[in-house]
Amino acid sequence: MKPGNIPVLILAFNRPLLTKSLIESISKVRSKRIYFAVDGPRVHNENDLHLVSEVRNLAGLIDWHCEVHTLFRAENIGLKKSMIQALDWVFESEEQAIILEDDCHPIPEFFEFCAETLTKYKNDNRIMQISGTSFVSISGVNNARYYVSAINDIWGWATWKRAWDLFEREVPEHDNQDLQDKLSKYFGDRKIVKWFTRYVEEAASPNSQVWSTQWTLSLIKNMAYTIVPQTNLVANVGFTRDATHLTGDSFKLYAKFKTQKIKSNFNPSNLFVNRTLDSERFALIKATDSNLRLKVQFVAKFRRIIVRFVPANLVEKIRLIKCRNNA
Repeated sequence: MKPGNIPVLILAFNRPLLTKSLIESISKVRSKRIYFAVDGPRVHNENDLHLVSEVRNLAGLIDWHCEVHTLFRAENIGLKKSMIQALDWVFESEEQAIILEDDCHPIPEFFEFCAETLTKYKNDNRIMQISGTSFVSISGVNNARYYVSAINDIWGWATWKRAWDLFEREVPEHDNQDLQDKLSKYFGDRKIVKWFTRYVEEAASPNSQVWSTQWTLSLIKNMAYTIVPQTNLVANVGFTRDATHLTGDSFKLYAKFKTQKIKSNFNPSNLFVNRTLDSERFALIKATDSNLRLKVQFVAKFRRIIVRFVPANLVEKIRLIKCRNNA
């Protein structure tokens, strides 16, 4: 399959400069079908009105021979809903797709890599995602074109309809023993299990804007994994104050992983999860993820204790107020 034949979903909101740069990246492979989803402006936000309109007008930059589909929302529905609904929208029509948020800028080799692996693993249920990012060093352990991982980064990725059809719409209780057993089997590392469990707990909150936890749960439930390239093929350039997530200074550590072509010319000999490389990947997560900082852990634990002594109806009122403030 030619790289330009894979449908591309662009997910954007109110960052026109980043979105323009992304479209310019896609133009290098002249993708033949593009799905362009833009969330609506937030209520009483004049700045959003201007910026969102500017982002939508960027569809005019797609001036090569291309089939363009747009999903422009009149109102803001938030990151989580907009992401899930956009993916549902694409897979109503497509069997596979590349997914790129406005701050994820790929090099041409990313599209080639996706074309190769989407075709190769199209009917292999052991694989549910192709990643474009790689945050491990090139070494004797990482000497093939790609490896299999239980950690599925989503800063530029691809998947199939058959995988997205398995998306977990509901979030289970984080302390459910059945879930904990599955996490232990899947990750094979109690520290990773503990880290991910916090995200499951967060995802259950009504005002959570994290959608990717449910996607990871989909892979875990089906004991399916992610293909990760040997080198980094997508640059995340969105570590700015206007980002929804990833605004901490520690995330700038990812900037040292420059995009580059894959160095190897042979594929791995098996599809076993590379636990050594997953441990290396998790070491970077520990250095950057605020959920792993002691202060955050203490506050979360304190909040859980307080909630036990607060009436349920009052807790619900507080959550509703937070939802309105985040709208």
